[in-house]
Amino acid sequence: MTGLPRSDTLTTGLPQPRQECQNINGTVVCACHYIIALSVCDIRPYNKMLRIILLISVGIIAANAIACPKNYCDDVCCTPPECSEDEILVKKGGFCGCCDVCRTIIREGEPCPLGPRGIPPSSQCEEGTTCKSTDDGLKCVRNCKSE
Repeated sequence: MTGLPRSDTLTTGLPQPRQECQNINGTVVCACHYIIALSVCDIRPYNKMLRIILLISVGIIAANAIACPKNYCDDVCCTPPECSEDEILVKKGGFCGCCDVCRTIIREGEPCPLGPRGIPPSSQCEEGTTCKSTDDGLKCVRNCKSE
């Protein structure tokens, strides 16, 4: 049995690891040789597991990337804001909900640009109006009363 190479192919025609057996003092010893086949057939049974590990890793990275971790506000010192006449005081309206802020009041019919998600707005529609899409773009529009 000295140096008996064995090579099989899968139904896809890709080579499996080559196995070579030798008779050493009456004992048959076989060794697998992974050449190019290592990346083809050795990883295949682990594809699902590798995908799961990748998804878990992405989840961990995303969770750590959250800008407002637990107890973040404990170390934030807030100075009380002084709002002008055209602003409104919003309790805990700052970044991560730590501090009070002043927001500019947008009157009915005025444009109300939406800022990027995750960043607290610096303005808001006056009471009784909502920012809605109109033919002229986003504007503060009077709320409808349901009866």
